[in-house]
Amino acid sequence: MAASQGGAGCGEGEPPAVAAPAIVAGEGVERGEAERVGAGVLVALGGVRDPELDEPLPDLGFVEGVEVHAERVVVRLRLPTFFCAANFTYLMAADARDAAHAVAEGRSVAVTLDDHFVGEEVSEGVSDGRAFSETFDRLAEEDLDELRRHFRRKAHTVRQWTVASELSRRGWSHGALATARVRDAPAGGGTERLLALRAELGYDTGPDSPLVLGPDGRAMSAEGVSLALDLGRLTAVSMSANTTLCRGLLGVRYGLEEVRA
Repeated sequence: MAASQGGAGCGEGEPPAVAAPAIVAGEGVERGEAERVGAGVLVALGGVRDPELDEPLPDLGFVEGVEVHAERVVVRLRLPTFFCAANFTYLMAADARDAAHAVAEGRSVAVTLDDHFVGEEVSEGVSDGRAFSETFDRLAEEDLDELRRHFRRKAHTVRQWTVASELSRRGWSHGALATARVRDAPAGGGTERLLALRAELGYDTGPDSPLVLGPDGRAMSAEGVSLALDLGRLTAVSMSANTTLCRGLLGVRYGLEEVRA
C-alpha cells in the first residue's frame, strides 16, 4: 500500500492477530442471514491482496466491516494514511468489489473508503463499476491491469525465492536450481502459493515446468538464478519492512493495538 503514487507499500511477514471486521445486519435482513453472507464476503476478501505487499486485505486490517442489506452489500475499507496512492487504492477497492460480488447472492455491492483524500471518488467510481481512467481522467494514462500484473510479477519473485531458498537449505546449488522442476519443490503452503500466482500470471504450473523463472516466465541459467534469488531476497526484506510500517501506521491511526505488534 503506497503512501504516494510511486512510494513504497507494505510487505510480507508473519501477521499479528487482527480483530475480525464487523458484520452489520442492514435493512430487511435477519442477523443470522447477515452473519452467513457477511462471513462469505470476508472469506472472499481474503483472496484480495494489497498490490505492493502480496498480503490479504483482512490480515492487514484494511477491512473495517461488511454491511449486509436485503438488496446490497457494503464493504468498508480503511488505509494506513490519508494519502495512500490513488491507483493502488482503486485497484484494491475494485478487486474487493469483484470478490464480494461473487458471493453476495445476487445483491449489488458498494465499497466505501473512509478517511482518504480521494475516498469519495474511489467509493463512487468503484461502486458504479467504472474503470480508474473513467474516474480519474486527470491522473490516469491507462487502466490498472498492467499495474496489477507488475505487482503480481513482483510477488512472484518473492514467492519463488521462498521456495527456492528451502531447496538451497537442503543442499541445492544455483546450478542445480536452474534445472529444477516444479515436481522438485518442497510440499507445503509456500509451493501452493507460488503455483497459484503462476496460474494467475499465465505461467506453466505443470510438474515438468522449470521451478525458477525469469521475469518473462522462462527458465534461466545458473547466473540468472543467482540474480533472481538475490532480487527475491531483497524484495522480501523490503515488503516485510513496509508491512510493519503500514500496520503500525494503521494501528496508531485507528487505535488498533492488535495490528501494532
